[in-house]
Amino acid sequence: MDRLIEAVRRTVEKYGMAQPGQTVLCALSGGADSVCMTHVLSRLAPVLGVRLCAAHYSHGIRPEAADGERALAQSLCDSLDIPLFCGRGDAPVYARQQGISLEEAARRLRYGFLRRAAEESGSQRIATAHHRDDSCETLLLNLARGSGTVGLGGIPPVRDGLIRPLIDVTREQIERYVRQNNLRWAQDESNFDQSIPRNLVRRTVMPALKSINARAADNMARAAELARIDGDFLLHCAHQLADSAACVRGGRVEADAQALAGAHPAVSGRAVRLLYVRAGGRESVFTLRHAQAVLALCAAANPSARISLPDGMTASRRYETLVIGRGCERAPLPCIRLEPGEPVRWGEWTLCLSPGNLADWPAAAFLSPGGTEGGLFVRPRAAGDVIGLPGGHKSVKKWMIDRKIPQKDRDRTPVLCDNKKIRALFWDRAYTAEKEDKQRAVVVAARREQE
Repeated sequence: MDRLIEAVRRTVEKYGMAQPGQTVLCALSGGADSVCMTHVLSRLAPVLGVRLCAAHYSHGIRPEAADGERALAQSLCDSLDIPLFCGRGDAPVYARQQGISLEEAARRLRYGFLRRAAEESGSQRIATAHHRDDSCETLLLNLARGSGTVGLGGIPPVRDGLIRPLIDVTREQIERYVRQNNLRWAQDESNFDQSIPRNLVRRTVMPALKSINARAADNMARAAELARIDGDFLLHCAHQLADSAACVRGGRVEADAQALAGAHPAVSGRAVRLLYVRAGGRESVFTLRHAQAVLALCAAANPSARISLPDGMTASRRYETLVIGRGCERAPLPCIRLEPGEPVRWGEWTLCLSPGNLADWPAAAFLSPGGTEGGLFVRPRAAGDVIGLPGGHKSVKKWMIDRKIPQKDRDRTPVLCDNKKIRALFWDRAYTAEKEDKQRAVVVAARREQE
């Protein structure tokens, strides 16, 4: 067996890239790399027990070459008896519409097409022709951007149904293989354009590194593998922390702020990112800066602080709890008069004056009849509110702080009053300074519901 074919077989088996009985879709651009990969996999398909098909996408960047590249891909697939799926798009137009680079636009369109072709063909895996040199270039580009272990891992051999069978072989080995097997391939002239960062790294930076150490590419590939191993372990630890410290409630994530703040930074930052995604945010827009801001919020002395996050999300402290979710302001609650025997829904609360059965109400205030002639009302707190409690009068603001009522709940905590003063407050129970005279008392009961 050819040495390159044997190297690819070892790579497929090492990373569990495909299982017997599966269908693998080869991303066939027509370049030397994809031609080599498709040809090699066709030789290995009987050994691996897989079925092959291929997909070719014209991205519209070089329309004058599109027909020739598609014909080349079709000719190769015909010679190998492999079905071919073709598609086309307009990356320059898409790039302008989305405000992204031409390279990124082509990548998005291409992978979108490959996913659709995989679904149409019943393929469980999509094979792309990224090789070791591509991975080293990616590592350097990510390093220049300030990436962490995920980016320093280069191109992963397997991710989200994508496999890279050539990831352990070099560009030189690939070019030797296609020449020895008399395979035709298309040359992408844009590969020589050094205004494209990847081409600059390929044609200038990598040769410079190899002049320092001839085995630079080998060493970088090994470093990338170590970074992937470390990154996988740290992500595993982050999942454990996120699972143990947080839960999802009502579309929001609630987490133990101190558990996050006290964890190792290599784990806590990843855990915060996971929690942001669980709350409905996009991982791609959540940066290290955002993770650091959330962790600073967890460790801050202010128990009721709040910060904004991408995608309209917010993170807020509610004493010992961190809450991540959509930042939506709730409408102010009104002042409502209570009528005997008629339950009233007020925000998350239900209140009732003179309820029929107190067993249904976890909190009840027993009030003297004096002052209730003009009616009893439930309203939000107001500036300067004071209530008489055992031991003297206290501002409602101070009472709420003492009860550790989250700031977001303070304007939605029931204040029960008559026409002159506050008679009771409700939270975990009813708070009032009035002596209970259950024979003569006017009873107001309350319970907290889910809004």
